Amino acid sequence: GMAYSQTSDVVWYAGGYQGEGNDVVTFGDGSITAATPGYSPYIGRYDAATETYVGPAKQGNADGRTHYNDLSVDEVNNRVFGSGYALAQGGANTFIDVDGDGTADHTFAASTDITHGFLATFDATTMAYQKSIAWWSTDGNDQIRDNQTTSDGGVVAVGRTNGNLKSGANNPALGSEDVYVAKYDANLNLLWDWQA
Repeated sequence: GMAYSQTSDVVWYAGGYQGEGNDVVTFGDGSITAATPGYSPYIGRYDAATETYVGPAKQGNADGRTHYNDLSVDEVNNRVFGSGYALAQGGANTFIDVDGDGTADHTFAASTDITHGFLATFDATTMAYQKSIAWWSTDGNDQIRDNQTTSDGGVVAVGRTNGNLKSGANNPALGSEDVYVAKYDANLNLLWDWQA
């Protein structure tokens, strides 16, 4: 899948390229080599006025499947928020490399079919990576499915969990699969969250 946001002359895009082995796909000035097996995430921007691409950030790692499934743009503060999740599979450790520099920004102990969500910020002009946070519960299947910027420069992330992501005390009404909503400030510090 692919997500995008646009202004009159700029399109920001995010998604995951699914390939086998070392399949390669090229976006403007950046190429992606698919993880083995699974998704390699990308996030970037296309400027129609100059006909140039910036990005994408990418991950070519064989230890899991990771992709962006949503993004939102804060034009006032010149930031892009990208969100998605990684799948830990096959008994290997899975990491999320949100900026494509080859190092792990978040690392998870692997379990079969356990997902962990992530939310990352980038400069909206240069697409330089700024910061990221991860959703990770011991019961797993934590996914950020959508995010939206807010007028105060922060972001709200919405997703699901099979575990307990609620801050503070354990959620007293934990279900087999819950909705989880969290509000973060501009520096991705948690302001409030809700799970049901």
